[in-house]
Amino acid sequence: MIGGATTTYMYDRDDILRETVSGASTTYIHGPGLDEPLAREDASANRTYYHADGLASVIKETNSAGAVTFTRGYDAFGNLQAGATTNGFAFTGREWDSEVALAYYRARWYDPRSGRFLSEDPYGIRSGINRYAYVDNNPVLLRDPKGLQATNGAGRKWQPSGPLNPAINTVVCDGKGGVKVRLADPANPKNKCIMDCVLNHEIVHRAQATSTTPGVCVGQPAGQPVAAATAAYQHQVEYDAYTAEEDCLLKRCPCDVEAQQRRTDIVSPMRQLMRNDQDGNESPRPNLSARGPSKRRYNGSTKDDGVACRLLYA
Repeated sequence: MIGGATTTYMYDRDDILRETVSGASTTYIHGPGLDEPLAREDASANRTYYHADGLASVIKETNSAGAVTFTRGYDAFGNLQAGATTNGFAFTGREWDSEVALAYYRARWYDPRSGRFLSEDPYGIRSGINRYAYVDNNPVLLRDPKGLQATNGAGRKWQPSGPLNPAINTVVCDGKGGVKVRLADPANPKNKCIMDCVLNHEIVHRAQATSTTPGVCVGQPAGQPVAAATAAYQHQVEYDAYTAEEDCLLKRCPCDVEAQQRRTDIVSPMRQLMRNDQDGNESPRPNLSARGPSKRRYNGSTKDDGVACRLLYA
């Protein structure tokens, strides 16, 4: 009920198709994307057009003659600096309720004054430890249409990240619009089998970046790192990459003590951690830096169920 009058909404999937108040209906026209309102038409066939910025935030409305009839303004977290007393599509294209000064993000209500959701993430910790956080505290680049998972305004899953850390293995732009693997020490690998499997890990990331976000490196300089756009998606891609690395270590170097120690002490625990984060399982994070040498040793002279080396516990 708004202003003492009952308002009825009809939805087309996730978007409002028609709004009826006291028998008078307003029809909404949307673009192909989620939260992409283009126009509304009242009962007298008068049409109003929406204009949005790169995050899909509605910044002004115009009439059929092109004259501006209404404007909105926001700070970084969506606090309305203009147009706050009027209901309708607003920050990131979501519906603004002026009576309670909150935005409706489907699964949850968002309070721009505090920059966080009012209720916990329904998926638990899969989006991070803070269950109330809005878009990983990065509202300038990300949005969350359903209140469940942050995404960037273009819906891209990979994006350019911070400055290159030369001590880590990663994927970077090649300066020609493509993505390539960059290993921390490609010229002098300490263990060729381990480095081959680390390469497999990063090749998975390269394939993910190029398949889900083909233009992620267009216009980017050579050496620009790219990474998953959100924490939740990062857990998913790292799980896939650690799975590939663990499979490589098992198949290609089963008798290599150093390789198998890396698998049991680092790769396998990290793979399980990424799986737990996706499932919302609050298992403690392994303290890898506090681990001592593995207590396992490997006997390369035996075979067990097709695995070249049997694990023997000291």
